[in-house]
Amino acid sequence: KGGVAYGEDLDAIYFNMVDKANSLAARKETK
Repeated sequence: KGGVAYGEDLDAIYFNMVDKANSLAARKETK
């Protein structure tokens, strides 16, 4: 059970990082 929760946390962190990277890229393009 703990392993599954850990995996879900990693997924959330990964998607969070992707969202941030996409926001930065979008900001650079608009500037």
